[in-house]
Amino acid sequence: MNPSSGAPSTSGWLPGSPRTSSGARESYDHSIRAHRRQRCRRLDQRRLAAYLVSRAPSDFAFDTIPITDLPVYSYDLDPDFPPAATAFKKALVDHRQLLFVTPEYNRSIPGALKNALDWGSRPWGDSFAGCRAAIAGTGLNGAGSAVAQAHPRSILGYLQVSVLGAEEVCLPWTDGVLHSPRMAELVDAFWESVRAALPD
Repeated sequence: MNPSSGAPSTSGWLPGSPRTSSGARESYDHSIRAHRRQRCRRLDQRRLAAYLVSRAPSDFAFDTIPITDLPVYSYDLDPDFPPAATAFKKALVDHRQLLFVTPEYNRSIPGALKNALDWGSRPWGDSFAGCRAAIAGTGLNGAGSAVAQAHPRSILGYLQVSVLGAEEVCLPWTDGVLHSPRMAELVDAFWESVRAALPD
C-alpha cells in the first residue's frame, strides 16, 4: 500500500522572475529547497518500495492498492460508501498479505494512511480482519521511520491484522543507500523473516 499523494506544488518565486531585494531571493531559495525536500521524501518511499519488490522471493506477486482517491473518512458516509472506498475494501479482500511502506510525519504515519486504515475497518471487522502485514519505511532522520512504524502496528493489531515480526526496515535515507551491500543484506533478511512467518 502506497501512502504517497499526488505531485507536489511549488510556491514563491519562479525561475526567471524579477527579484527586487535580497529578501525575495531568500524566499525563492527557501521555497525551492522545501519543495525539493518534500519531493525527495515522496520519491524515497517509492524507491524503497520498488527496491523491496525487486529483492522479494520470486514467487511473491505485488499490486499497488491506491489510497489517494479516498475522501476523508466520516461515519456519516457508512450507509452509502463512496466508490473509491468500495474499490479499496475489495482490494483488501483480494489481497490478504499487505506490505506498508510509509514515511514518518510528525512522529507518526501520514494522515492519508490513517484515513485508509479507517475506511478499511468500516463496517467493523470487515476487510482488514485476518490479513497479514509487514511494514517498512525510510526517513531523513537517524531512526528512519521507526516511530511511524510503531503506530500502524498498534492500529493493525486492533483491526485483527497479524503484523509480521519481520526484520525492521527503518531506513535513514542517504544518496546511494539502495546500492549498498548492507542494504541488500537488510532487505534479504526482511524477506526471509516474512517468508518464515507466512503459513506453508
